[in-house]
Amino acid sequence: MGSLKTAHMRSKGIQTKLPLLSVGTGIISGIDSPLASTPIKGPGCRPSKRPRLELEDEEESDSSNEFHKEPLDSTYNPGDSVLTEESDISFETQSTHDEEKYIVFESCLKQLFENCPVCKKGCNLQRRRMGTYVAFTQRCQHCSYFREWESQPMVGSTPVGNLQLSAATYFTGTSFIQLEKLCKAMQLQIFQYDTFKRHARNYMEPAIVHKWKMDQQSHFQHQLHLGGVVAVGGDMRADSPGHSAKFGSYTLMNLESNTIMDIQLVQSNEVGGSYHMEKEGLKRCLDHLESNGLKVDYIVTDRHPQIQKFLRERSVTQFYDVWHFEKGLSKKLEKASHNEDCDVLQKWLQSIKNHVYWDPSKWLQPGSVALHKAEKILLNKRVLKDVERLSHHHQTSSLESFHSLILRFAPKNVVFPFMGMCRLYLAAMHHNENAMREQATTSTGQAVFKVVFPKAKRGEGIVKPVKTNPTFNYVRELMRLLMQEVFEDPTSFAEELKTIPIPPDLSAEFPKTPKAELVAHHVSRFNQ
Repeated sequence: MGSLKTAHMRSKGIQTKLPLLSVGTGIISGIDSPLASTPIKGPGCRPSKRPRLELEDEEESDSSNEFHKEPLDSTYNPGDSVLTEESDISFETQSTHDEEKYIVFESCLKQLFENCPVCKKGCNLQRRRMGTYVAFTQRCQHCSYFREWESQPMVGSTPVGNLQLSAATYFTGTSFIQLEKLCKAMQLQIFQYDTFKRHARNYMEPAIVHKWKMDQQSHFQHQLHLGGVVAVGGDMRADSPGHSAKFGSYTLMNLESNTIMDIQLVQSNEVGGSYHMEKEGLKRCLDHLESNGLKVDYIVTDRHPQIQKFLRERSVTQFYDVWHFEKGLSKKLEKASHNEDCDVLQKWLQSIKNHVYWDPSKWLQPGSVALHKAEKILLNKRVLKDVERLSHHHQTSSLESFHSLILRFAPKNVVFPFMGMCRLYLAAMHHNENAMREQATTSTGQAVFKVVFPKAKRGEGIVKPVKTNPTFNYVRELMRLLMQEVFEDPTSFAEELKTIPIPPDLSAEFPKTPKAELVAHHVSRFNQ
């Protein structure tokens, strides 16, 4: 709700009953003035101060502050409006992030200010805007009535609504570019991308890092209370396929509670190439657990050779995920089934996959070419050695699901800076909050399933249990932390962020050519 300031009316109850006059009889005279960070309150008045970050940029307007008079919609009928009972309106003070917000049309705002509520004559009206914030200054030339109205609170030079929209966009993993397109499509006023980046750098990212560290320490303390020995699963996710990835995030999951214990981000130029990122990420994760007094009972991973050697040298018990093992065998058997006299392998591929898990049976003719090919693959020394190390209790399927969840917060087709990848922490918070969701049931108590047709099944339908709807309490907690702590005193949170070492960009090791020189040498086959 906007704040209403007037020398004549101070009761909010009275303000809600301002008379609505017929539209079109008033005289609006636009008065332009420089954009101020807060509505003008007269000489000598200064906005309230709060601790600020060093060299923080001032909020700037991204639109003209001229007030344009436009004709009202001829189809508007006041009788169609739905009035809210006065008893339903609560004026109790509440936090701004919990307060409800609305979309208001400019024509509706004009009706509130174009006529003087005292003498009922036309007023001079001035509009100022900063992103989603708009303020009106109303002056009556006849009775000297004056008031100022703001669409949202201001803290220093920052409109609170602008910051909350940036935070809601970031915390939910939404793309600001997509949000901006949506707002432009319906002429909804919004701030520029530079403002969003400034909010992220100064407020949201420090809040995310702080909350993740607090949640992580709480989880560590809980594990120490249980004995300090954990069984974990580990795997790396690269931000692009192949050996050209810039970032690699290594995740350790507690296999007992199905929650993320640690996630480490590695940039390829830190370790001499993307091939070495997985080993470095695992090393950082294990070091972090040990520094907090936790001991790894065993770890379930894929069969990456570097990881095998590293864990063997570190004396950490390692088991292999059955799905990764079966996937590697299936690729080799699929390739062998296309050879001459091996068609029967195609028929038995699914049975072989099941055999890896639980289903032994006799199904190939002794002495056949197909059996020979299968034996060569299945009786390979490395395969037999790895079978002994297959995990009997826990698998990393939940870890693979978490990697899919990351795409909602940090899609691979978007380039993020190193600190922008703290979106990984958001994904971990979301996963940890919803890791133990139960299966949904009908009103009669029956379990709910859905039919899906995965590509791997080649058109064969399978059923999956439907879980209850996810919750987003972590977003509410982040908003509270942002508005009540970080925004009020961002300095300490910014200092905490500075303790994270940020590697130089991949292009930093190469000399930069001036843009003018590059343009001069630019040649295109289309302008010959």
